[in-house]
Amino acid sequence: MPDALAPPRFAYMPFGAGPRVCVGAPFALTELVLVTAALVRAFRIELAQHRPIAPVGLVTLQPETPPPFRLIPRGSG
Repeated sequence: MPDALAPPRFAYMPFGAGPRVCVGAPFALTELVLVTAALVRAFRIELAQHRPIAPVGLVTLQPETPPPFRLIPRGSG
């Protein structure tokens, strides 16, 4: 936006913004979807420990501590 303030010098901007936006952003996002789909297809994903997960509101909602997951290989049939 023309009237917007510039972001702080060390602001986290994974793909950048404006005229210098990362040309690989669409590829990276597509790759993320494909890798996630491959993991979900190959493994059953469960919580390793059943304990309460407390949400914390920052820019987005996220868990207070990352919950540990267990990947269980799916059968071939």
